[in-house]
Amino acid sequence: MGRRGEMSGMPGGTTALVLDWIEKLGVDTIVQIHAHNVLGWSGVPAGMVQHRSFEDGNCLDMEAIFGKLKEIGFEGPIILEILETTPEKIIESSVRAKNTICEIMGR
Repeated sequence: MGRRGEMSGMPGGTTALVLDWIEKLGVDTIVQIHAHNVLGWSGVPAGMVQHRSFEDGNCLDMEAIFGKLKEIGFEGPIILEILETTPEKIIESSVRAKNTICEIMGR
C-alpha cells in the first residue's frame, strides 16, 4: 500500500487484509497507493498478470478499499498499474478506474 516493511513480500491478500493494513498504518504513514485488482492470488505467474482493471479482477473490493482510504482522510497520490492487451485498453481501464476512485473518494 505504498510503504515498505511488514507488508512487502506478502503472497497476496483479501479485501479484509487490505482494510486492516489501512487501519493499522493510518493516514500519517501511507505515502501513496499502488492500485490494481487481480484475477486470483493462487497460481498467478510471476509475470504480473495479476495487475488487472478494477472491474476485471475478482479478489479485491475496490469500493471498500477506497472508501476506507476516504474515511481515514488519505489525500496522497494513487498510482494505477493495470495491464491490458493494447494501449487503448490501458487508457480506457485507467480512465474508468480514475472515475471510480473520484466517485468513491469525492474528488
